[in-house]
Amino acid sequence: MKIRIALLATVFTASIALPVLADDLQPLQSGSVTYISGGVGSDERDALRAAKQDYNLHIMNSAANGEFTTDDTLSISSHGQTLVSTSNVGPLFFAKLPPGTYTVTATIADHQKQQKITVGAGKPANVHFVW
Repeated sequence: MKIRIALLATVFTASIALPVLADDLQPLQSGSVTYISGGVGSDERDALRAAKQDYNLHIMNSAANGEFTTDDTLSISSHGQTLVSTSNVGPLFFAKLPPGTYTVTATIADHQKQQKITVGAGKPANVHFVW
């Protein structure tokens, strides 16, 4: 009987925690671009990595020592038009983009990095900014 109660308590606790995690990682929309960002804790990273296959642009931000960075500002543009501009980006950022060529600009503190990428049909683009 005690094992059954403990098991029910564990299931109940887990069911309460899951919606909070899901709310934190809801996809956002900027025009026609859907994106998701986060990954500060291991639960968020696991949830994002599980959703990764749904996105064709994968961006990771980290320090030179391998630690993740947060509070980055990120923009994605194409042909001079900004498609996404967001701040407080977590160490992981995934977006769904139509096939094409884009410029990804990341800023942390007073430092800025830029990378041109090509997103193809069926082939995701991976970007790793090291600060």
